[in-house]
Amino acid sequence: VIVVPVDGTHFTDNIITVSGTCETGMLIEIYRNNAFAGSQMCDLAGEFSLKITIIPGKNTLIARSSDSLGRYAPDSNTVNVY
Repeated sequence: VIVVPVDGTHFTDNIITVSGTCETGMLIEIYRNNAFAGSQMCDLAGEFSLKITIIPGKNTLIARSSDSLGRYAPDSNTVNVY
């Protein structure tokens, strides 16, 4: 689940932090407008946080998680930022 940023947030910088909760041991991939933007392993506290680059206009963010066998869980909530 993406917790930060909140849906509808407007930014002046093009590098933002995306963070949220996840299942420990899963690989978290962030997608911006259906394009891969970065990844990180879910930590022992069940959280992830990484910096991504956004583009001018609407950026639709989704987190996808996969296990060590490459099986994906359902997509996260969708967050739109500008």
